[in-house]
Amino acid sequence: MANLVTSGKKIMKAEQIAVIGAGSWGTALALLLVKKGHAVRLWDFSEAHVAALQKNRCNEQHLPGIAF
Repeated sequence: MANLVTSGKKIMKAEQIAVIGAGSWGTALALLLVKKGHAVRLWDFSEAHVAALQKNRCNEQHLPGIAF
C-alpha cells in the first residue's frame, strides 16, 4: 500500500480490496477496511448467502447485529 506524508502526518491512500469469504472473519475484515476508507468487495461462494447479505445489510449468520 502506498503511503503519503503531508506536514509530518501519515495519510494512507485508499485502496480497492477484495475479501474472499463472507464468514465471520471475512466480514469483520471487510467492515474494518471500509471504516479505514477503502473500497471493499466481499465475495462468497454461496449466491444465497450473498443475496441475504445484500438484502439484510448484515451478516446474520456469522455476525448478527453488526450492520453494514
